[in-house]
Amino acid sequence: MKVQDLAYKVCARTMELLEKEGHYKIPEHLRKQISQKILEELDTIIQ
Repeated sequence: MKVQDLAYKVCARTMELLEKEGHYKIPEHLRKQISQKILEELDTIIQ
């Protein structure tokens, strides 16, 4: 599994848990925007 794939899955799962456990509603366009931002910042996050 690539690091990018892992980061994407962690991001998606986090948003899923926020909706389920925290009762947040995250619109689809915002989900995509956040996921893209995480992937763009991945090198910085890893450091």
